[in-house]
Amino acid sequence: TLSACLGSIAAQDFTGRLRVYVVDDGSQNLAAVKAVHDAYAQDTRFRFIILRKNVGKRKAQICAIRQSSGDLVLNVDSDTTLAVDVVTKLAASMHEPEVGAAMGHLVATNRDRTWLTRLIDMEYWLACNEERAAQASFGAVMCCCGP
Repeated sequence: TLSACLGSIAAQDFTGRLRVYVVDDGSQNLAAVKAVHDAYAQDTRFRFIILRKNVGKRKAQICAIRQSSGDLVLNVDSDTTLAVDVVTKLAASMHEPEVGAAMGHLVATNRDRTWLTRLIDMEYWLACNEERAAQASFGAVMCCCGP
């Protein structure tokens, strides 16, 4: 849920400056958005951007990135939860001169629910562990995957 996602971001052990842009991409359920907004309204790390209409994931991300002023950007979906040290580890990896982008290890938390969720989890594992490792052996990872 969005609440779990933002809770996991708020709990990060990252000691640097963290700014979180939450983009509502034209949601029709403003009551649900308001509840989450109210929960984080006093946290100065969080900014909420409400778009009047759905513009799609990429344009919503661009909207947040244009308002940001940080050196690093981390994109997550509303159903993503992060381990407490994810931002710290990703930021540290970006200090390596040969690194242009970094990604975490993806795990479907509902992987034991159905055969489809098990397949999705296997796809994440293959993408994170095999595909990206194979690409890295040639010195060029084509993309950092995420949910």
